[in-house]
Amino acid sequence: GILQSDSWYVVVFGKDEHGLNVKFEGEDLLVGDFADVKIISAGDILTGEMIKQLKKEEQKMTVIEAARILGEAIQGDERFLRYAKAKLANDKNDNLQELIGKFNVVRMNLDEVMTAEERDESKVQELNEELRKVYTEIMSDGSMVEYDASKVDLDTMLNEVNSIIMQCVDGADPKTVEPELHSCTGSCESCGGCH
Repeated sequence: GILQSDSWYVVVFGKDEHGLNVKFEGEDLLVGDFADVKIISAGDILTGEMIKQLKKEEQKMTVIEAARILGEAIQGDERFLRYAKAKLANDKNDNLQELIGKFNVVRMNLDEVMTAEERDESKVQELNEELRKVYTEIMSDGSMVEYDASKVDLDTMLNEVNSIIMQCVDGADPKTVEPELHSCTGSCESCGGCH
């Protein structure tokens, strides 16, 4: 940190058991060792904590440190909080968990029937219908509906963040770049390319 007036300035390097470590520059008559220094205004006082803060500000943040701050901001965002709450509700929803378990069993049975040496087409059709029925029940459950909606909102936010990062990698100004919004239908056939 720097304290200055019109004719001199003091650069603060740190503090030890003897006091502040400073580099003092100004008029020759001000140079010398001073046993006692009187601070006459609060604006001139630098505490140990202030010095630590100044040193911290002088250090450049690493990309990983910035990513950790971004992660913390994401976890504090209402879209993440809504998603986390919906995910927890799904985990605690016994009926939904039972349906998911049933879906997995039917899918395993279907895989088994489809890979059998003598494939039973009527059994394949029966299991496919059961799988669709269970899937419809899962997706129409209230907590799953909320989970899906919250996941779409969270994914949109993450895509916006990723868009800004990728544009910055391409040379865009981080302070002014706007997210490029692209919606994904889930089908690559209708896609102009991921960004």
